[in-house]
Amino acid sequence: MATTTQSNSLRIVLATVAAVGFWGSAFVATRVGLVSFTPGELALYRYGVASLTLALLAWWLRPPLPRRKDLPRLIATGVIGVGLYTLALNTGLQTVAAGTASFIVNTTPLFSVVFACVILKERPGWPGWLGLLIGLAGLGLIATGEKTSGISPGVLLIFGSAIAWALYQIIQKPLLPYYGPLGVVCYAVWFGTVIFLPFLPGLLNAMPMAPLHHHATAMYLGVLPGVVSFLAWSYLLSQLSVTRATPLLYLVPVVSLITAWLVIDERPEWQSVIGGTIAVVGVAVSRWSHPSRSSPPISTSQKAAP
Repeated sequence: MATTTQSNSLRIVLATVAAVGFWGSAFVATRVGLVSFTPGELALYRYGVASLTLALLAWWLRPPLPRRKDLPRLIATGVIGVGLYTLALNTGLQTVAAGTASFIVNTTPLFSVVFACVILKERPGWPGWLGLLIGLAGLGLIATGEKTSGISPGVLLIFGSAIAWALYQIIQKPLLPYYGPLGVVCYAVWFGTVIFLPFLPGLLNAMPMAPLHHHATAMYLGVLPGVVSFLAWSYLLSQLSVTRATPLLYLVPVVSLITAWLVIDERPEWQSVIGGTIAVVGVAVSRWSHPSRSSPPISTSQKAAP
């Protein structure tokens, strides 16, 4: 029994490292890829690679086929969690620094508090609302820290991607017990990739002109942040409650800032760093109102380790 517990804990640690590490680097890699591709073209390239990779995994591991009653929810995971999220993020990253964008996106739990109240009828209490206000103040500081005046369109788009990501957490959670992490991620990525197909002609025209390292960057985004991180995160949600899993996302902006500084010498404005720190503190305060409860692990036959 002790060995099983230790093994499960090790898998959770490894999944956390994979999700946080690769997602943290994804903001920087996206900035690099956008030099050769438009936001939609890069999204199609990334998730086209991810779709093919997941097709190979699905052929080997055989996740459950979609049930008719689950199709609307499965389609929503793809349209919202992959399609809208990626298009909004990629477009915003054309004008917003990678480190700053990672701070905004990973304040997703702030929006999750609101959705939990409206959709799940939860009541976060005064710490939750206090955290929400602190976080929003931090986001405002990030916005005014950008070099454009006021709240730029890029910042608003990344706010939108954070909302889409928050919805993705809520939508996918009920699907995990039946489909497992692999099944949920497969259908989310496949349905989401369909959204990007109108960008195929542009992508085909851009590919011959792109340097080799930009192709490598797009493939990296598809296989590691696009497949491994998604699987790792869904695995964590299948083993932990959302309340326990969500705070792990607070580490992503730290990884992103360090990666952006080392790889592309992108130094964030001090005001954005302070605002991001305040926003993360607000998220942490908002979670104090929720008791930490673990979700029962899904059955072994339904698991798909990242």
